[in-house]
Amino acid sequence: MGTPDRGDFVKQESMRMLGALPLVSDIDPVYRYGGGGARDYAGDFDVRYRGELGSVPAGRVASAELVAEVRGSTAYWGAPGRPDVIGVILFRMPSEKAAADAVSPALLGRDAPSLGQESPDKVPVDIPGSPGIVAYSKTSAREGKDVFAFAAIRQFVLAVVGDFDADRIRKYTDAAAAALAGFTATPIDRLGTLAVDGYDLARLTLPPQSGGGMSDSARAILPVRYDVVGSKKYFDDAGVDAAGAGANVVYRARDRVGALGLAKAMVAEIRDNRPGVQSEGVRGAPGADCMSYTTGILTRTECVVPVGRYVAHYESSQKQLAVQAIGASYLILRDVG
Repeated sequence: MGTPDRGDFVKQESMRMLGALPLVSDIDPVYRYGGGGARDYAGDFDVRYRGELGSVPAGRVASAELVAEVRGSTAYWGAPGRPDVIGVILFRMPSEKAAADAVSPALLGRDAPSLGQESPDKVPVDIPGSPGIVAYSKTSAREGKDVFAFAAIRQFVLAVVGDFDADRIRKYTDAAAAALAGFTATPIDRLGTLAVDGYDLARLTLPPQSGGGMSDSARAILPVRYDVVGSKKYFDDAGVDAAGAGANVVYRARDRVGALGLAKAMVAEIRDNRPGVQSEGVRGAPGADCMSYTTGILTRTECVVPVGRYVAHYESSQKQLAVQAIGASYLILRDVG
């Protein structure tokens, strides 16, 4: 393992926040696909959230200490067409007062022009039974109609953006409030006390380019999986309790049988959702499967190998790098004992 840096501690706390948030598929299973994540947004906060939320909301949460994001989609990432998508962003503010101040009717103010185009009008949306939620819709030629909803929950600002209607926004916000009621935030000046590898799995991954790697619970990892509903099922079936992340990801199953089932399910997910998959084994890594495919203009190779009670996964745009990396992953896990 390398030495943990500030980014590792920030991401660890953000992943804790992510694990506390409800899955979008819990509210409506049609949004079974994910792809969210914890962000160390230093340096790009203004650009990212002005583009995603608009200048007024981005300005009102600009003092956020940490951010976690959950996504929900009706189609697998990279699938053709335009799926319905929900974005959930949790901003951790410096205090409950800062969160409450950020969510006010001022959010209904017109956003600044973007890319030379005037910002669309905001049409207020009522969320029955939840007067504390400020919500509105915006319609643009490029994005279509989206609903933006904001709620202050303790020291957090919850933003829900996309295709949810008022009822689902209320259900998600209520579920998030219940979940965050039991969440204890780590103070910013205490982030360095977090155990970034509390599950003792980062040491089994390939060394990351920077930092020391980290590990998280299976629940915290679920939102960043592509098929969230499918992953929850095969995590449960295999008894996955946690995963470590370095340059690759290592999942820990209940036992060898669980790991074999997990690897089989992960390979099936890739083959079922990626076009024209070409599959091959890896010399010196029995049981490994490397799958190459092209999505749009992107060519990727994903490799999976079960070893004992562990499953390693590596993904790259360079096929040979992926093959070599999964071979190295196999050797690391083979020697764990």
